[in-house]
Amino acid sequence: MKHIAIVRLSALGDVIVSASMAACIKHFCPEAKLHWYVDSRFAGILSEGEVIDKVYATPFKKILSKFNLIALWKLFRQLRSREYDCVIDMQGLIKSAIFGKMLKTTHYVGFDKYSAKEALAARFYTQGVGIAYQESILKRNAYIIYKALDLRVDFKDFLDTALRLRDRSFVSSSSSKASISSILIEKIDRDLKNRDIKFILFVTEASLAAKTYDTQHFIELGKMLLKEGFCPVVLWHQDKTRAQEILAGMGGGFILPRLDLDGLKALIDRMDVVVGGDTGVTHLAWAMKCASVTLYGNTPKDRFALPDKRCVSLSGNKNASYKKDDFSINDIKPESIFEAIKEVL
Repeated sequence: MKHIAIVRLSALGDVIVSASMAACIKHFCPEAKLHWYVDSRFAGILSEGEVIDKVYATPFKKILSKFNLIALWKLFRQLRSREYDCVIDMQGLIKSAIFGKMLKTTHYVGFDKYSAKEALAARFYTQGVGIAYQESILKRNAYIIYKALDLRVDFKDFLDTALRLRDRSFVSSSSSKASISSILIEKIDRDLKNRDIKFILFVTEASLAAKTYDTQHFIELGKMLLKEGFCPVVLWHQDKTRAQEILAGMGGGFILPRLDLDGLKALIDRMDVVVGGDTGVTHLAWAMKCASVTLYGNTPKDRFALPDKRCVSLSGNKNASYKKDDFSINDIKPESIFEAIKEVL
């Protein structure tokens, strides 16, 4: 296949896991041109280059939410002008299925009605791929690509290759790298006086309260790390006040300025361990092969945990079932996270 389009519009963590397969596509189909369609909010997490030839940032959700028929017609005409040998909807929602259907192709692949998150999405595809919805997200992402491309290799070999090459889709710009380096060097020279210090990134926010680790627990963990000579680094996006509360409670470490997605990639590249809930940032750490400790509460660890011996997953609820009032993430003791950090280091 010479021209392949991937539709994975959202959310951030899911886009990251899906995009971790991109280098594997190019490995087995080196002649292919790979285009990626993603919601404008998350486009900065992907990098154009040797792996993804073109990233199309689309305001599709915004257009639908405002019911802007003129903008929708313009988008349809743009998408309809692009022809592909294969289009793969990796999301399995009605909206993503409709979006992919606007692209011109005779080979449109998605999850079948028993496997898609929204069964009606399967009506739009020319090929439905069957894999249990409760199967691990990593295997689901790999399997739909594997079946769509009809590769003459063993699936295990395909998945192993994807894991080995997964970081190649997440390259930050030189300007973001320079900015992060400047922040870290200034902190080391001014306060830390130790260029060999280990930086432990605290991901203090998540999309749901049930995925957010408790403020006091972060403070306790930070104190343990500081006592051992590590440096906690506090990341925030919306709630700077909470981040400042964590920093003040620890009595050390430092807080970052608000970063865009490209800056986030540059940051992850310089961290020694990332700690946080089941969020896009911890997924990115895994994708970029950075050591991490991911905390699960209301989401089932067995389905979402990503394999790597340097990426530890801890759960507060072995029977998690996505309940929004399940705050069992806070049953994970700071001491357990501290021991996991030392293990991956």
